[in-house]
Amino acid sequence: MRPRNDEPWTEHTRSDTTTTADASAVADADAPLWVLFRVHGGKSPLRSAMLAPGVTSVGRAVPEGIRLADDRSSRIHASLVVDGDGVTVEDHDTKNGTFVDGTRIHAARARDVSVLRFGDSLCVLRRTTARALDDASVPDVIGASPAACALRRQLAALAPTAAWVLLLGETGVGKEVCARVLHQKSDRRGPFVAVNCGAIPAELAESQLFGHAKGAFTGADSARDGWFQAADGGTLFLDEIGELPLTLQPKLLRVLDERVVARVGDTRGRAVDVRIVAATNRDLGRDVEQGTF
Repeated sequence: MRPRNDEPWTEHTRSDTTTTADASAVADADAPLWVLFRVHGGKSPLRSAMLAPGVTSVGRAVPEGIRLADDRSSRIHASLVVDGDGVTVEDHDTKNGTFVDGTRIHAARARDVSVLRFGDSLCVLRRTTARALDDASVPDVIGASPAACALRRQLAALAPTAAWVLLLGETGVGKEVCARVLHQKSDRRGPFVAVNCGAIPAELAESQLFGHAKGAFTGADSARDGWFQAADGGTLFLDEIGELPLTLQPKLLRVLDERVVARVGDTRGRAVDVRIVAATNRDLGRDVEQGTF
């Protein structure tokens, strides 16, 4: 897939040139290089850009550099300065800010697998090589199309980060396969726990997710851990997240925000270390507008 002249994000192959590095910069297949993967925001989530040594501008209307199709990004939003073995991220006093690993910054040093946010555009910075970019390092995702190759790179870029991920796609496209890849290629040592939110009875959903104390309701003869505690130290895959009962969603949001789970019938909270990967075949943006999510 070749980039349009006005779109500096490009799917990379060994023969590609890019708007931020020429072909000679990747002539050595094992030479280290920095790649910025866009994983959310703009017209296409499956794009990446190699960073040449020096300064690369990022923004909605940069004359040269990485252009963001994002209304919340500034015209010239930030600069990425590649020097030696690292990358410095510099914000240009923007209204909506530049974030590195969740912290708003003026200038900060980024690391391999840092998560960067410019406006509403979420990106992952990776230190890699041209050979690694070409390598089909995610064997569970098969296919030779540009989209399949880009998906493998995107999963490989996201997996080592702490970023939570929402997978979108029709039923049967392999969202759980992608979720398992994100877990397997991460450094998390806990279990991968998959939960089909659409299959949980509404009256049992809170107990299933968060657990319950002994005597919390009729039939609760003993205390029970929920799926969050079962996935402690690992990854919790919330499949069909759009089917979760509306009344439970504020409670889930609180757990996601505080990372503390309270069993039904228990006033004590318990901290959990869980990475969330969710999936849906629904248009959640439309559901939010309609008040159903």
